[in-house]
Amino acid sequence: MKNKLNNFFCGFSLGLILPFIATYVFYLLQKSYHSLNNFIAINYKYGSLPGILTFCLMINIPVVYYLLKREYYKGARGAFTAIVLWSVFILYLKFK
Repeated sequence: MKNKLNNFFCGFSLGLILPFIATYVFYLLQKSYHSLNNFIAINYKYGSLPGILTFCLMINIPVVYYLLKREYYKGARGAFTAIVLWSVFILYLKFK
């Protein structure tokens, strides 16, 4: 198991996929009658999408902490890289 999680690509994949899943769960908890595409478009239009994505990005904090605690440094590096890429994307949305 150590070899599987102590991999840059595995940590990077987790870091990219988990915020998508968290955004979908956030959408489901809103009990919206809109489709997911409309939910994203409406929140983008009113400027609340960067806040939602920032909130959903916080799911990566326990992942990075777990990987560091287990000394899976390559996996933690991949997850942290994904966090940085998500942050750049969120800043782009915020200041566009």
